[in-house]
Amino acid sequence: MNDRSKIVFIGDSITFGYGVCKERRWTNLLNLNSDIEIINKGVNGDTTAGILSRSYKDIISNYPNYTVILAGTNDLLLGRSLNSIEDNIQLLIKELTEHNITSIPATPIPICSSMADTMWAEHLDYKQINEEIYNYRSFLIEYAHENKMEVIDFFPIIKDAAENNKNSFIYIDGIHPTEYGHKLMAQCALKKLKCIIK
Repeated sequence: MNDRSKIVFIGDSITFGYGVCKERRWTNLLNLNSDIEIINKGVNGDTTAGILSRSYKDIISNYPNYTVILAGTNDLLLGRSLNSIEDNIQLLIKELTEHNITSIPATPIPICSSMADTMWAEHLDYKQINEEIYNYRSFLIEYAHENKMEVIDFFPIIKDAAENNKNSFIYIDGIHPTEYGHKLMAQCALKKLKCIIK
């Protein structure tokens, strides 16, 4: 891995690490080279539009080599269209590319609808939102392939774990991962990042 490499992790509460202590957040569990600086710029409740609006302050002004982008779930919870999310992510990646920053998109994790129904807003159709998350995942994978980019695919890791464990072992509230969920995300991200950052 290169000396003086810097990675900004940009996103919402999943990046921030809502509900778990700082040391247990997936971004802090990455056992990368000590010469690599990790900056967590996750903001609880943020959307892709919000990330675009703070891209200079939170990403570009930090002069990172790489930016991991994990966002989109809040957009869907707020009823925003998949097209708007895709447009915002493409605009963000374009802006970062113009500043010689390598973007690494990451797929959002699925929602546990049964938990979210009882612990979050009851009026939302979480099964429909999960379908949109899956469609967004498909877009990210295809977009990354077409643009010769790497993508960190968290979706199947959490989905498989939720199917093989009690939901409360993976999710705090149906949306945010537990410490174990963060551990799984860290393992997934680390495997990909070690291939990208030489």
